[in-house]
Amino acid sequence: MSPSPSLTHPTQLQPANLQPANLQPANLQPANLQPANIQPANLKRIPLLSIHDKTSNSTFRRDY
Repeated sequence: MSPSPSLTHPTQLQPANLQPANLQPANLQPANLQPANIQPANLKRIPLLSIHDKTSNSTFRRDY
């Protein structure tokens, strides 16, 4: 009786391996979101630098 349940476990592992394979293309989607987030981040940093220039010295901006 013990060998019969052991055979069912490996069969279940086979379809389980197919699931992570589907996750690989899913990871490509968030990868595209990363560069998209970098673009707005740079746009926000540009006005922030100008504000720091007015409020403090340019040297303080470089330290930041």
